[in-house]
Amino acid sequence: IEVIDNHVLGCGGIPVGRITEVFSDEGCGKSSFGYSCLAQAQKMGALALLIETEVATDQDRPKLFGVDPDDLLVLQPDTLEQCLSQLESIFEINREGPALVVWDSLAATPTKAEVEDGIAGKTAVAEVGRIMSRSLKILSEKLATSKVALLIINQVRSSIGGGFGGPDVVSPGGKAIKFYSSIRLQIMGGSAVKKAADHVGKDVTFMAWKNKFEPPFRKCRVRLNYHEGFDNDWATVQFAKTQDLLPANSRVTEKNAAKARKDLGWEA
Repeated sequence: IEVIDNHVLGCGGIPVGRITEVFSDEGCGKSSFGYSCLAQAQKMGALALLIETEVATDQDRPKLFGVDPDDLLVLQPDTLEQCLSQLESIFEINREGPALVVWDSLAATPTKAEVEDGIAGKTAVAEVGRIMSRSLKILSEKLATSKVALLIINQVRSSIGGGFGGPDVVSPGGKAIKFYSSIRLQIMGGSAVKKAADHVGKDVTFMAWKNKFEPPFRKCRVRLNYHEGFDNDWATVQFAKTQDLLPANSRVTEKNAAKARKDLGWEA
């Protein structure tokens, strides 16, 4: 998605050797964004690897975004500790790269203690946060010397107590993931796209709360078509309108999208 690569991220895509976190409420397109990134990695000849811990992936869904399932490596670790151990191995082995690893999702990955104790077991307070804090000290150094880009998909929770404006929205995993991530993206839901009486898509907003490559807090609107994937031309034309490069009533056409790319300096 050009407007995300060139404006929100500003560095041309998910950075290699760094951690990128993307989080949102349910149904905003986190997994869809991950599949889109994996598809682009495959097109560039990079190794594409999906760590799937939500156990909810439809095998046909990634194809919608251009992912070649025959060329996609999928890992399904049982615990958080096993997942982190596998990541360490990937970073140590892949030093020639390039590679993209998408972890879907951190919030859905149980700890070893949770698996062993079961549903009725007692979990230590902030256990995930302590594990992530201890592990990311090591993993971030190994990632920096590898040719791997790590995209961590996360969910959001409402913190107990909240603040004066209502409950604060937080992402699981403690403060370590926020500290070690070079980029933190939030996807915010927007208006539904309808065709007759059916919902065929959704307009969402991507915003960078943290960015070590460009100024933070940049945002853009992107259209996610449920049966076609992300509409790159729509996002490009809409962004060009906000920059006064196209009239506000401009329609989404290949010609307008091409003009927007030229005026924005995004032409290859």
